[in-house]
Amino acid sequence: VALKSRVDAQVQEIRVADGAVVQAGDVIAILDSRQIQAQIKQAEASLARNMTTLEQARRDVGRFEELVARASGTKVNLDNARTQVAAAQALIMGDQAQIENLKVQLSYYTIRAPINGRIGSVGVKAGNIIRAGDNNPTGTLGTIIQIKPIYVAFSIPQRLLPDLRDSVKADTSIVEAIPQGARTAAKGKIAFVDNTIDIATGTLIVRARFE
Repeated sequence: VALKSRVDAQVQEIRVADGAVVQAGDVIAILDSRQIQAQIKQAEASLARNMTTLEQARRDVGRFEELVARASGTKVNLDNARTQVAAAQALIMGDQAQIENLKVQLSYYTIRAPINGRIGSVGVKAGNIIRAGDNNPTGTLGTIIQIKPIYVAFSIPQRLLPDLRDSVKADTSIVEAIPQGARTAAKGKIAFVDNTIDIATGTLIVRARFE
């Protein structure tokens, strides 16, 4: 997984070292989020103001209802007060939606590992500007490679497919692979058998899983 930013921001802090093993959810980098935090405070202030307006409008409705009940007020004033209540409620819903949206955007300023694995070289440092949609090397914080499990793909002749299916069904399939430079083989199991046979070679792709 190549880690990229979803926002344009300055890198405030890098939390991992080059080559570190990371777990899903670990914080990789913190971006400068002061501007979005200020927008959240502004939206929260607007929500508080509209909540106050709603309380006042509800008090007006109660007062006009009493006046109308005593024939001391007009129904027009009561209807207008009820309209003010509905308008304030609509503004509050808009404020709440804006705050929720801004909080989602705020989460983009903390970049976390989406998977377990080992991160390569971290391409940016604190103080660098990183931009959303930047496909250059400078736009990638780093790449996380999954190392547990590891998948190995290989081809087998079509004639072995019935035996392979029987082995997978009986859960007795074993795959051995020797990593480069190693003297002993690692053992894995069949994880996937392709559903298409290459007509030119008479083979199909099998993928094994090594813990």
